[in-house]
Amino acid sequence: MSNLVWNYRELGNPWLVRILSKLTKEKCPFLVFLVETKARKQKLENVRRALKFDGCFAIDSMGSSGGIALLWKVDWNVRIISYTRCHISASVKEGVNGHKWQFTGFYGHPKTAKRKTSWQLLEMLKPPSPMAWMCAGDFNEILHQEENKGLPVDPTNKLRTSGRYEAAWDLKEECKKIVEYSWKGTSMGVEGAKTMRQRLIDCQRSLSQWNHKEKMIKHKDINHSMRRIRHLQETGIGNHLTEMQSLQKEVELSMATEEIKWRQRAKQHWMKVGDRNTTWFHLQASHRRKTNTINNLEDPQGRVLTKQEDIGDVFTGYFSSLFTTSSPSNFEDCLNALDSKLTIEMKT
Repeated sequence: MSNLVWNYRELGNPWLVRILSKLTKEKCPFLVFLVETKARKQKLENVRRALKFDGCFAIDSMGSSGGIALLWKVDWNVRIISYTRCHISASVKEGVNGHKWQFTGFYGHPKTAKRKTSWQLLEMLKPPSPMAWMCAGDFNEILHQEENKGLPVDPTNKLRTSGRYEAAWDLKEECKKIVEYSWKGTSMGVEGAKTMRQRLIDCQRSLSQWNHKEKMIKHKDINHSMRRIRHLQETGIGNHLTEMQSLQKEVELSMATEEIKWRQRAKQHWMKVGDRNTTWFHLQASHRRKTNTINNLEDPQGRVLTKQEDIGDVFTGYFSSLFTTSSPSNFEDCLNALDSKLTIEMKT
């Protein structure tokens, strides 16, 4: 039996959806309980489909806070018993002839003054013996002082996009150092324009080499961090919170980098379609690069041109003739045949 409980901290972060998808593939849970979704039921239905789960029962958030959801596989018979904005209780039967037990997903009230009410509710939810009971969630209680730490800073507060420069590189501290080092590597000479061009070439070359190395190690780093997080979850005794937060921040940063890269590549398709790093989304960005290339062109004489210089000349000639007058003559008769829209009073 495998179940997953996670304080989701807002479904609006697309890389968190991919982290959750990766976790469900690795752990293969039959039940998933999400806390602090900060989303409506329709959004959670989209998450259910993305995770390939069969059932979903969600409690809408109150504005921009709260929100819980329970997802399950069809292999288990799940029946919702009771729910509030702080909990979801369900009767669970494992398969046809499996064990029957009760699951309660619980979210303690975030305000300390109302925490007592949450505990009273939890006491009422306890099932009659001898039924097994599993209660899990975010109780908003600190068991160890080490847990009282701030949340990781969102790495996507300030993002820029420009030219061929990958906006996702802004999230990497190494990028700034590489640009500074490459730029200062060439001193400004007498011919300022040539020196400027050489600096840009050096920066481009250094960034390309650095990006190639990053791609090689990024996939390995994500898998290593996920394995380490899983190990700490299974063997930790409460003194591993700092390392857990550091690993989670690394994984979230890697996911955010990938998200920004494909958002920049697809441009307007991102806002129109709203896709989240799927195969179709990658193909859209790749297809756009392909359609931006002109391999051959037929000129007015019917010849097929393949050289870029000849293709450029055809475009130049076409638009030059399009916006150049042909110097017509004897068109007064045409103008006289047209009815005037100006009255005599208007002319005077």
